Amino acid sequence: MSNFLKIVYKERIKEIALDKARRIYGDALSKELTTRLETELNTLDERKAEIFCHAFSLANLCKKNNVSFGSESVTNPPLIGFLLGLTKVNPLAPHYYCKSCHHIEFDSNFLCGVDMKDKICPVCDSFLSKDGYDIPIIYKADTRETDIRFSFDKDDISKICNEIEHFFASYNVLKFCTKTNENETDIMLYAFEAIPAKGFEMNGIILMPKKTQANFPEGKVISYRDYFKLLEEYPHIGISLQKALSKKHKERLCKITQMVKPQKYDDKIRMSGLFIGSNLWEDNAETLFKDGFVIREIITCREDIYDRLIMCGYKTEDARYISEKIRKGKSLTEEDMAILEQNGVPDWFIQSCMKIRYAPTRGMCVMFAINNNL
Repeated sequence: MSNFLKIVYKERIKEIALDKARRIYGDALSKELTTRLETELNTLDERKAEIFCHAFSLANLCKKNNVSFGSESVTNPPLIGFLLGLTKVNPLAPHYYCKSCHHIEFDSNFLCGVDMKDKICPVCDSFLSKDGYDIPIIYKADTRETDIRFSFDKDDISKICNEIEHFFASYNVLKFCTKTNENETDIMLYAFEAIPAKGFEMNGIILMPKKTQANFPEGKVISYRDYFKLLEEYPHIGISLQKALSKKHKERLCKITQMVKPQKYDDKIRMSGLFIGSNLWEDNAETLFKDGFVIREIITCREDIYDRLIMCGYKTEDARYISEKIRKGKSLTEEDMAILEQNGVPDWFIQSCMKIRYAPTRGMCVMFAINNNL
């Protein structure tokens, strides 16, 4: 990619984001928004700016064809994803804003805008809108993969895949699909240039320059090593089928709900993390609840780990390192454990961390709560 195109992609992202921000909040943007946006733009590398531009184009293609799409998680970086229309989740702190006169005010007494009380605009007497899910920036955008995934219902996914072929005509559009083995333990990854046959589930697309050869036999299994090498080199967008919770999953969610007894929407967001995480609930948070803990005290997402470490005096980079190991279920070394204890991290918290196999982001928890109408 030429340096000129790299600059164009980043400038385009900034232009789109600022235009959307002004349409929501007016021309006099708040310091909270402009500071957050500049921070995200400064950490957004050129390759990911290109991916965001293509994702924005795909979102517009969906609107043009009256195809609705959802999102399974919050994009990285999150405010840019929100302003580009790739996610419904506004990562800013909880706030009121007026659609009439553009008055805005933040409320630090809440953790989720949905939980704020109804209020009248002090400037024009209109009803104030409420938003903000307080999703912090833990990771630098240029150190993590983008997490842009469109989800469609089964009647639209083939339609939009056909449109993608024409829309991205200047690229070789390589489609990646998954198929579960008979034993349902291994998920195999396949590469297609044409629309996949029945029995396969879309995983995403990779946009390769026309002169580039895919070098993958049509419909054959590819290794995840080769797949991730492609992700590092070319723009890619996740695409998946919208799925409803199974009966078994609904029963499990109901059991968690009965014990947690969420009072606010923020509680439901945190509860979502207990459900979608791995080893966050059973023999972990479930036990802590029985011992009298409440949901705001325990680990429900990876930000909870990071925040606790910061509160105990960890430096930012060290907190990132440890929380990243824990959220992936990687074992902590004896040295890691000793430092946690020396910094005053409670023993129950350390033991809870040791049981975790996977902890979702707060953004993922928000999207789960929204998608499942919690």
